[in-house]
This record gives sequence, C-alpha cells and structure tokens, in this order.
Amino acid sequence: MKVSVIIPSLNPDEKLICVVDSLREAGFDDIILVNDGSDENHMEPFEHVSAYPECTILTHEVNKGKGRGLKTAFEYCIKNRPDIDGVVTVDGDNQHKAADILKEYDRVILACGASNPRDIKAPGRDAQGIYFAVDFLKSTTKALWANDMKLKTGSYISAKGKNVIVIGGGDTGNDCVGTSIRHGAKSVLQLEMMPKAPDERTPMNPWPEWPRVCKTDYGQQEAIAVFGSDPRVYTTTVKEFVKDKKGNLCKAVLIKLESKTDGKTGRKMMVPVEGSEYTVDADLVLIAAGFLGSQDYVTKAFGVEVNERTNVKTEVGKYSTNVKDVFTAGDMHRGQSLVVWAIREGREVAREVDESLMGYTNLYIQ
Repeated sequence: MKVSVIIPSLNPDEKLICVVDSLREAGFDDIILVNDGSDENHMEPFEHVSAYPECTILTHEVNKGKGRGLKTAFEYCIKNRPDIDGVVTVDGDNQHKAADILKEYDRVILACGASNPRDIKAPGRDAQGIYFAVDFLKSTTKALWANDMKLKTGSYISAKGKNVIVIGGGDTGNDCVGTSIRHGAKSVLQLEMMPKAPDERTPMNPWPEWPRVCKTDYGQQEAIAVFGSDPRVYTTTVKEFVKDKKGNLCKAVLIKLESKTDGKTGRKMMVPVEGSEYTVDADLVLIAAGFLGSQDYVTKAFGVEVNERTNVKTEVGKYSTNVKDVFTAGDMHRGQSLVVWAIREGREVAREVDESLMGYTNLYIQ
C-alpha cells in the first residue's frame, strides 16, 4: 500500500525532527510537511528535514490554521501523487500513539474497516502487470480528478490495448471489467471460482427470498456489446502467471475447478481438476477476490487479537476485545460487509460501551 504522510506544523521544535525520523525508520518514503506560517525562530526543524529525500515542504506565508494546512496538502497530493492509496495525518509533536490514546480515554472503539485484499498465491505472482482491483480503480478515479475528468497517459494504471484478466465475480470485479473496456482493452476475461448461478429462481429459492440467480451487471453488458460475448468464465482460477524475459506478465495458465466435500470437515470446497489446464494471453491481471480483514499496523499497535480471517477477535455477539477497555465494530470486527451491518454494529457497540461505563444502559436498539 502506497501512503503519503501529512504533517501540518506551526512553530515546531526538535520533536518534529524526531517524528520525521521515526516515520522514515518505519518505512514511510513520502512525508509532506506544511509550514503553516512559522516565525523565523522556528525554521530550523523544517530546514533540517528538507534535506531528507523522503520529505516535501509546503509553506504558508502566514498562519492559516490546521484545517487549511491539511487542505493544502490534500490538494498537493491530488495533483502530484495520483498513484497513492491514501494519506495519513500526523501531529508534529509526537503525541498520538496507541498507548497514549489508551491512557487519555476511558474506552476506545476500533472501527478501521477491513481493507486487506485477498491475494492469489500462484507461481509468477511477482510479474509486472498484476494489481489489486482497488488500486487499479483508484488510479483511474484519481487521474480523472487530477486532470479535469480526462485520463492523461502515464497518470493511471491503463488497460488500453491489453489482454485483461479480472479475478473475481463480485461488484468490484464488475467495475474492473467496465473500466478496462472504457480504457480500450484488447480483451477482457473475468474468472469466477464458483459455478454459474441459474438464470431463474429454483424451487429451493422461492419468493420472497433473495433471488439467487445469475446477474449480468453493467460491466458484463458492456463487454457483450463490445466483444460480442459474456466475459465470465466459471469454475476457473489461475494456476500460474507467466513472465517474459523482462519480468512482465505475458500469459496466464488457468485451471478448471470442481466442488468436492472435505472428508474431515464436511464442508464443500472448490478444488482443481487435474489435466484441465490451458493458457491464455494476459498483459494485465486485476485481483478482485475480496478482503481478508483489518490492517495489522492498527491491531498490533493496540495489541488486540485477530481470528483466522484477521478480523479483530471477540466473543460471539460481543464487541469487547482481549485488551481492557478496547472495543471493535463494523468491518474490522465482522469482515468486509454491507454498510447496514456497520451501522447496526456501531449502535450495538455504543450500547456495550455505555453499559461498561455506567454499569447499566438505557440505549435501546431495535
């Protein structure tokens, strides 16, 4: 994940240098400092860190406030950092560490989402030309906003003229299909591990149950209009990514899957069909295989346990973690899901926190 760090600062002391040094040691290579109108007696920290290749200094001639300082940095990132995944804001006085937050507040709720993408572990994964879907989609959106809603060559991950494989059949995969076609892709293939859903309801799926039927979304519809056929290939995954001599992706070895029952657990699994491999041309692969759980830099900072899916671990139906006075909710707790679930869990964790503070709660949840 590529992240820029933003530090707005007014009249800093040597603590600013310590903060920047700690960020560099942690591996951050793009640190943007905003000098918000500091006086002549406080310029030394800025002069010191300006010698670091990781640092960029933006300057307000007069003090405009922290909000304006952040906005200046955001505008700079939009224009000059179109390829980053996000930004992190940090105070220049080295205040906000997890341990300090726990000391300062009576209760802490971790609700940081589940943004760890599920990878495809296959030989050749290090080939140039393989991206996570969100990175691909973000690069297009950022390039549009930075260039008056026009795609400028070199400012985004382009699918133009390329043979594209999208791994994943969900909404994000559909977005990748549609975006690749609008870029001008040579071909688009969308892989789905599961079998094709029926076109109509089955007797086992009567109304008013949610219809478990095959849905052709706008991305697939655009593919049909441009290429003449549905881009989806079912019960298929990648067995190997093939690189050329320069390390660039050039082909992919695909393999068919079939459903089998695990003798130990009784669970059905999709397993490779021996001898079903075939090779296709591929210049760009977009992985849209879902998300695993929370970012570990947050969970490690607070010392909370995670489950096998890297979601923050709690008792079933509860929101308190293994760390005293630390709670969690939303996607960070249940895994990537719908916003309605995040809202529900937000209400329920508020009730649990209220009860832990007061010994009782009057918060009512429908």
